[in-house]
Amino acid sequence: MSFTFLDSDRIDVGEDLNWQHYSITRQGRMNSKQATRALQHLVELNILPHKVFREIVGDFGDDRLSWAAKGILVYLKNNPDAGLEDLKELAGQSKDDELSIQSALEELKRYSYLEEMALESKD
Repeated sequence: MSFTFLDSDRIDVGEDLNWQHYSITRQGRMNSKQATRALQHLVELNILPHKVFREIVGDFGDDRLSWAAKGILVYLKNNPDAGLEDLKELAGQSKDDELSIQSALEELKRYSYLEEMALESKD
């Protein structure tokens, strides 16, 4: 399936696009949660780059992330040289254990928040 906006513009969105997801446009304006979900769906369809999504909704606007993952994201942004060992030390500074931090990192990886950050072990 493809769309033509102008004679020279053609966007191929694939056959698996489910138009029932877009019935919200018939209801009028979207609230912020509906708009965020719509943007998330565009990212999942590879129509909208994740980096653009993050710029639009911000780090805390993504409701797919737990507060633990959001906190680690802020920590990583404030400490760009932090490595995996530094994150393990966080477990000793909070109620969260290493498993909680690992789970939060997996969330960040799943939703492409760690793409631009180089987390390495400091050997």
